Amino acid sequence: MLYAFMIPYFFKTYIDNFLLYINTQFTHEVAVVEYNIIENKKNKVYELYDGNIFIDEKEELDKISNHIINSKYKSIREYKNKDVIKVEFTNGLLNVKYLE
Repeated sequence: MLYAFMIPYFFKTYIDNFLLYINTQFTHEVAVVEYNIIENKKNKVYELYDGNIFIDEKEELDKISNHIINSKYKSIREYKNKDVIKVEFTNGLLNVKYLE
């Protein structure tokens, strides 16, 4: 019984990576998400907000910025407070959004 609970725990990373890979192999639709830029230079805050969630982690902001730059737009860091950017995500088989 103990092994039944331990096996998924130790292989969770591999299972997650496999499912995310499968998700990217079959696309359903393209979802366009509009983000509002929230910038406060005094407090050194730079975030994206879509009405539901805030994105403020450097890694996530860099991924979106690289995606936009590859689409021939300027980096998200060059936008000002209250600007709106649109990002195209692809919904995969498991309905998980990802950037191509």
